[in-house]
Amino acid sequence: MIIDDVNKLAEAGDELAKALSADWQYPVEMMFLSPECKLISKLNSYEDFPGEHPDVVAANRRAHVPLQDERSHVDIFLKHVSKHFGQQ
Repeated sequence: MIIDDVNKLAEAGDELAKALSADWQYPVEMMFLSPECKLISKLNSYEDFPGEHPDVVAANRRAHVPLQDERSHVDIFLKHVSKHFGQQ
């Protein structure tokens, strides 16, 4: 879903969309919310994950940084989910 669609839903009163819109940061990949729609944490592809796929156009026009370890993104995501659900 793109932010324009989220903002339209937020303006129409959708509580989930309001929570997402309030904490949106380009390019957010995932947001973790409580059942009350309060932001718990989020992952941002340019801040939290090293490198990017060569087909991705970087918003800040930085050069592509190849990954040394293709699994690193999976590991970062799984550690974040584990922390989110208190499994560490």
